[in-house]
Amino acid sequence: MNKFLAAGFAFLFSLVLSGQGFIDDQLVPGIKAAEYVYDFYIPQNAYSDFNCPPKISKPHADTLFGFLDRLVGDNSEMEDKILQTMMDNNCRPYYTCRALNDLYLPNYLDALEKRGLSEIYGILPIAVSSSNPGYHYKNGKAGAWQLSYIVGRKFGLTIDNYIDERFDIKQSTLTAVDYLKSLENYFNGNNLLVITAFYTAVPYVKKRVERNQPFDPELFFAKLDTEVQHFLVYLNAWDKWYRHFKSTNAQKHIQKINQSLKEVVSKDTLKFEWIASFLSLNVGLIEAINPAYVGGVLYPGEQRVAFYLPQEKAKLFYESYDEILNVQIEEAKLKEQEMAELENRMKKGIPDPKTTKAINYTVRSGDVLGIIAQRYGVRVSSIKQWNNLYSDRINIGQELVIYVSKSKTDQVKKYPVVEAEKEKVDAAPKPGKGSSQTYTVKTGDSLWLIARKFPGVSAENIMEWNGISDKISPGQKLKIYKPN
Repeated sequence: MNKFLAAGFAFLFSLVLSGQGFIDDQLVPGIKAAEYVYDFYIPQNAYSDFNCPPKISKPHADTLFGFLDRLVGDNSEMEDKILQTMMDNNCRPYYTCRALNDLYLPNYLDALEKRGLSEIYGILPIAVSSSNPGYHYKNGKAGAWQLSYIVGRKFGLTIDNYIDERFDIKQSTLTAVDYLKSLENYFNGNNLLVITAFYTAVPYVKKRVERNQPFDPELFFAKLDTEVQHFLVYLNAWDKWYRHFKSTNAQKHIQKINQSLKEVVSKDTLKFEWIASFLSLNVGLIEAINPAYVGGVLYPGEQRVAFYLPQEKAKLFYESYDEILNVQIEEAKLKEQEMAELENRMKKGIPDPKTTKAINYTVRSGDVLGIIAQRYGVRVSSIKQWNNLYSDRINIGQELVIYVSKSKTDQVKKYPVVEAEKEKVDAAPKPGKGSSQTYTVKTGDSLWLIARKFPGVSAENIMEWNGISDKISPGQKLKIYKPN
């Protein structure tokens, strides 16, 4: 008898310490996600005539886990908090979860019956995901049955960047039932162990069973983590509500949901965004009713995963089919063109046109790539790459394309242009007029650099005065005339 009291006190103490964690971290987010789906079909004012379920205060031996009622009696703080959460907003959370589970329950029960399993497993989805096929919990589990990636792949579900069948109610139910069947075989039909393993993992349960021999459900329960305990209490509460209360007010909306959707078929790949645009739908609605299509794209040939649209939009979908397809084809062409341009820019090292501006530069006498690069704040290697130059040699009059940051375009305008340089040549003194001096060419000099040392003198002046080309060498003597 003492061991039962110890288990009871341990459980009650754990509820006081962390009872709110399960509600805040899993229960409430699941309900909110379910309401998001449900609100597409049922307006909020439809809840006005719903009647909240009363609390079942006395123990019931016929509940899923009758020992929980014996263990906590009428003092389950956790159950009180669950009921409080479900009764919020005129019991909207309760009826949202109940209606969605009732919607899919025939599917659940049919699959369970075919595998020879008890119908008690039919309320598992409502406890793990609020029976929301599109729910994705932070631990990586997904879908109405909250299947892990490993379980999904092990039992043959398609899970990739485009399709995740854990979100498909039909395929995920078949997989969940197969998984439950394997757990029943492993744990010899013990419902408590099967459900706990389904929520956690086989090793988690196996380890605690091995430490609890001969097996006692109450001691086993007392050794579970508080989150798992709270989940089982929540599941047990739903079992009570399903056994003792008919969801009469919510039932009238179930048929509405069933009749509001129609399966459509596509022979081409179509994006949700374009389907939504042509049908005047919210993309979120299409995603909500087709959660298995995780890539936001309808792929042809996905025979196992049906694609649904609101009933009233199905006809318009087929009428707009060619237009939707043509828009996508045009979009694909534009993207292909953009990719080709991007590839070409990358090959030539051309920067993003959004942040740079192309400048056409004409090579002048005395120019070298280093001086041009310094003038525009770019690299010599970049100028060579942009203009397909294989050496540093450039010629007077040669056109170069230089990509300058748009933030420096004002600075670029300050540089002299070819026409201005020509005016300087015409205004400069002619040979034999004005005083002159001799300049000795130094290493690294160019005619352009030398001209800059003498105000009013251009590289063309020096070439004309000395009868030379733009090629000079260190030690060479040049005659420079001063302007009049």
